[in-house]
Amino acid sequence: MREKGDQAPMRLIHISVVFVACALVALAQEKITVPVSDPAQPVTIKAIMSLGSIKVTAGTGHDVLVTAVQTGGQNPRDTIAPPGMKHLGGRPGLNIEQDHNLVTISAGSLAGSSIDLYIEAPVNSNLQLRIVNGTLIDVRGITGDMGIENTNGSITLTNVSGSVMAHTLNGAVMASLDHVAPDKTMSFISLNGRVDVWLPSDTKARLRLKSDSGSIFSDFDVKPEADSTAAADDTRGRPYNSLSPAQLDKNIAQLEADLEGAKKKYPSESPEVKAAAKALEDMKTKRDAFTRTGAQNAAQTTSQTATQNDTQKAPQNSTSASPQNNAQAGAQNPAPIGKYKLSMDRSVTGTINGGGPDYTFLTMNGNIMVHKK
Repeated sequence: MREKGDQAPMRLIHISVVFVACALVALAQEKITVPVSDPAQPVTIKAIMSLGSIKVTAGTGHDVLVTAVQTGGQNPRDTIAPPGMKHLGGRPGLNIEQDHNLVTISAGSLAGSSIDLYIEAPVNSNLQLRIVNGTLIDVRGITGDMGIENTNGSITLTNVSGSVMAHTLNGAVMASLDHVAPDKTMSFISLNGRVDVWLPSDTKARLRLKSDSGSIFSDFDVKPEADSTAAADDTRGRPYNSLSPAQLDKNIAQLEADLEGAKKKYPSESPEVKAAAKALEDMKTKRDAFTRTGAQNAAQTTSQTATQNDTQKAPQNSTSASPQNNAQAGAQNPAPIGKYKLSMDRSVTGTINGGGPDYTFLTMNGNIMVHKK
């Protein structure tokens, strides 16, 4: 028997439903109320799913309300009982855990079925939502820090406020923000899909925009930075597949911003922070290696040019064979090292309303549109 004052630090709600029937019955559509430890503090909701969709709306109370709806069903052959046995069930499970205002939700799935998760959250909630193979993540009216990942599906954020990290591989990213956190970075990234974002008209930010196979539009007065024009990547004179100094510096700056953003969202020993730190360390290692290789190549080019000049007759203008001119010639016309490539970086970098934290907008296949709200 629990003694008075013996309070469990965690409220654990575990729902496992067993159907004693052969019919394919959908997961019950009742709302599950999840009380939080401290209603006066913001709530963090972490939902991870393999299949289905997640829809989060702002509620009017302090509790979190969860509804799970199963869609599809098992293959009928999976429900055929062996001789002498009868089918007792086998439906996706739902787990909800609350620990000091952190609500963790996970849902399983069976072949041919998925779960649509509906969450009614307090207005002030931080969200960490992820789907591996889903259809849609939809968030409406929430204020807080949002980390949204959808591998195969779209992301839609409507009338939200705070900071956003929205990433998907296959799908569109659409976000409408009423207010933004003034000191936090944000990113909106899709591999295959358009990026469509509405920001408050007074937003102060530094925009980093790039679409490999699309156009970039905005009705903000974007002030381009000096290096924002299309830059050529010419690997002649350095090892093939190495990045240009400008690209390395840009990548390092972005990874530093990503690391700072991860530290603000996650504990220092979390996998997210460690991954961001490792990516930054690897990029700095590449830059150091390039610097060493570039110095060696420059010395080699200057030496070769000087040797060639010594074997020829001295020109009338003796200054053309000087070491300074040789070095300049080597820099302007570096000798190819085996295989090389030429490419163009058409990213755009600029500030709005005087600048502020970095906002990244990136897609490989689709247009980018940044609207003034």
